[in-house]
Amino acid sequence: MGITRLRVNTHFNLQQDLPFIVPLLLLSWWLAFSFQDPFIIDWDGYDYTVDTVRGLPSVLGLGRALFIGYNHLLWQLLNEAGLLVPENAHLLLKFGSILLSGPATAGIYALTKELTFNRWSSLWAGLIFGLSPYYITYSGRPMSEIPGFFLLTWSLWLLLRTLRSGKFLPFIATAALIGLSVNVREIGLFYIPFIYLAAREEGWKPRIPLLAMLVALLMSLSGFAFWTLQRGYLYLNQVMAWYRLSSVEREFHPVTIKNIEFVGEYAYNCSVVVVFLTPLAITLLLPQRRYRALLWLGLLGLLADIVLLINHDLSVNPRYLLLGMVGLAPICGWTIVELYRCFRWRAVTLVASIWLLSFTNFVERSIDIYWQEHHSRAAAEYLIMIKNFPWNSGFIVGARSPLVNFYAGIEARPFWKTISPGAGWPDDKLEEKIDDMLIAGRPVFVDFDPEIWQHGARGHSREAAGLNHISELFELEPITKTMFRIKSRRSTTNSKEKN
Repeated sequence: MGITRLRVNTHFNLQQDLPFIVPLLLLSWWLAFSFQDPFIIDWDGYDYTVDTVRGLPSVLGLGRALFIGYNHLLWQLLNEAGLLVPENAHLLLKFGSILLSGPATAGIYALTKELTFNRWSSLWAGLIFGLSPYYITYSGRPMSEIPGFFLLTWSLWLLLRTLRSGKFLPFIATAALIGLSVNVREIGLFYIPFIYLAAREEGWKPRIPLLAMLVALLMSLSGFAFWTLQRGYLYLNQVMAWYRLSSVEREFHPVTIKNIEFVGEYAYNCSVVVVFLTPLAITLLLPQRRYRALLWLGLLGLLADIVLLINHDLSVNPRYLLLGMVGLAPICGWTIVELYRCFRWRAVTLVASIWLLSFTNFVERSIDIYWQEHHSRAAAEYLIMIKNFPWNSGFIVGARSPLVNFYAGIEARPFWKTISPGAGWPDDKLEEKIDDMLIAGRPVFVDFDPEIWQHGARGHSREAAGLNHISELFELEPITKTMFRIKSRRSTTNSKEKN
C-alpha cells in the first residue's frame, strides 16, 4: 500500500523514552494528589458515584457505559470485600483519576513522539498538557475526563503504529478502540476524523480508512446501544427527559456572542502556551509535508475548541477547553523545539516569557482551586448537618441539591427528594411542587444561603424569583441561620399584610 516506513528508533519506545516518561508520570501524580478534592464538587461527580454504586446508565453524552461499567465492577469487588461503603464510593472514582493522570500525560508524550520523532517535542507536549490548570484540577476529581484522555491518547498512538505496520485487522481494531473511548468520555468524537487523515498521510487508499472511521463511529454508539438493550424504554425515557430539560436550559441561557469571550478567557486559563503558540504552530506546519499528520491532529484540536462557541453550557464549564488539548499540545511542543532549532537563544527569551505567563496563570488558578476545595469541604460539612433530617424530607437547597440526590441515590436516604436549580427548576410551578410535597406529608426544607444560589458566569438567576415567593407565600420555621422548614401556606390575609 505504499506505507511510509521510518527507522524504529525514531518512534516511541518505552525503554528508550523512560528517562522522559518517568518525570512526567511523577509530576502528574504529585499535582493530582496535591490538588485533589476533599469531597465532591462537580454535580456530575455525584451522579457518576450513584451510577457506579447502582450500575445505572448515565444520561450524559452517549451513556458513558465503559466508564460506569469498569467502575461498577471495581465497586462490587471492593464493597463485597468490605473495603468500601456507599458513602465513600466517590473515592474509587477520584483515586482512579489520580492513578490515570500520569499515564494520560505519558500518552500525550507517546502520541507526539510518534508524530514528531523527537523526544524534546514530546516532553514539551506532555508538560503543556499535564500542567494545564484544568487538567490538574480534574486529575483529583471523581470525573470521567482523565480516564477518557488516558484511553484516547494511547489509542491514537496505537493507531499510528498499526498504520505503519500496514496490517488491516490491527488498524481496524485500533479504530474500534478509539470509538470505544467515547464510552468513557466523548472527547474521542472530535478525533475520529484523524483515523482517515492519518491513514491517507501514510499512503493508505481511501476505502479502508473510511471503513475504519465507520467502525469507530459504530463503537462510539455501543454504550448507548448497550444501555438501550439492557434497560429499554426506561433508559430512553431518561435520556429524552434530560434533553428536554437541557432544551429548557438553552431557552433561559441561549448561546450569545459572549461565548467568544468565554472561549478566549477559558482557553487562556487552560493553557497560556497553547494560546500564544497555536497560530505560529499552524503557520510553521503548513509547508511541512513530513509533519502533515501532526498538523491534522492540531487542526482537529482547534476545531474541538471552536465548536464550543455554540455550546449553551460553556459559561459554567471552563474545563471543556481541555477537549482541544489532545491535538494542540503536540503541535505546540513541536513548535518550541522548532523555534529553538531555528533561533537558538533568541527563541529561549520568547518561550521563557510565555512560560512565565503560564506560571502566573497557574498561581491565579491555584487560588481558584483553593476556593473550590473550600466549597468541597463545605459540602461535606453540609451533608453531616442534614444527614439526620427525617427519612422522607424534601429539600430546596440550591448548589447543595447534588448532596441530597447523592444520599438518595446510594440509598443511604432513599426517600429524600429535592427541587434542584438549573435545568430542572420548575419556575412558575414551584409553589405547586412544594404543595405536593407538603400534602404527601414530607417535611420540606429551604436554604436561603446566597452562597449556594450563585448563578456564576450566567447573566441572571432563574431561581431568585422562586425563593422570594417562598418567603412571601409560606410559613417558615428557622432551623439554622439560613435553613428553614416550610410549614404551610400563609393565609391570604397574612400575605397581604406582609406585602
